[in-house]
Amino acid sequence: MRRTTSTGSTGRACESLSPYQGCADRCSLNYGPSGLERLDKAVKYAEQYDVKLYVFSIPLVGADVCSILTLTNNWDDYGGMDYYNNQTIMTNYHTDFYTYQPMIDLYEAYVYEIVMRYRNSSAIFAWELANEPRSNGYPTIARPNSTTAELTKWFSDESAYIKTLDPNHMVCIG
Repeated sequence: MRRTTSTGSTGRACESLSPYQGCADRCSLNYGPSGLERLDKAVKYAEQYDVKLYVFSIPLVGADVCSILTLTNNWDDYGGMDYYNNQTIMTNYHTDFYTYQPMIDLYEAYVYEIVMRYRNSSAIFAWELANEPRSNGYPTIARPNSTTAELTKWFSDESAYIKTLDPNHMVCIG
């Protein structure tokens, strides 16, 4: 089994977001060669060589076939949770990702596209909600009154959401 990503990186800020999430048009997907075509290729090779993918959000490098599909990242280096913050309310609080419904809606729209695209692939081992989710991120911080219960509720809600889309694969936190 190898780990792969449904997100990627080209640096920081808007132009650095995942090649699978465009900056214009609020979480639009890049279906081209620098976007989902690249992930399609990794999934195809994994199927061909009977490699199981655990999907997570670290950039794909060259022709390496990885095997975990993560759906977002705690760290802004790879687009990550703060991307959703920047596309909605633009606060300095990382924990808003777990509680602000418009942000959750954007995340779920992205998750829907990725899970529906690959749920029947024999290469998928599991879906990872996020890489290293936590209350603090970089450069943003936790809202002063945030609680662990908010994070736990998000884990539970998003796991249940993914299971409605794909009941046949495991979902993990990351």
